[in-house]
Amino acid sequence: MPGHVDTERHLYDLIKDFRTAMLVSQSSAGEWHARPMAVAELRPDADAFFVTRADSPKVLEIEHD
Repeated sequence: MPGHVDTERHLYDLIKDFRTAMLVSQSSAGEWHARPMAVAELRPDADAFFVTRADSPKVLEIEHD
């Protein structure tokens, strides 16, 4: 298809050299929280992995929403 863009590959190409990303989550009360996170792994399909404590409030926020 002319002009077709593989969006996952394009995103990966844009962010592959990033070492930090902003993670934004929402609390159960509706408050937004943003914090910088170190990128632990970035895969070519654009999946990104970060490391945090299992008991971190951000984990509960992500599980909730």
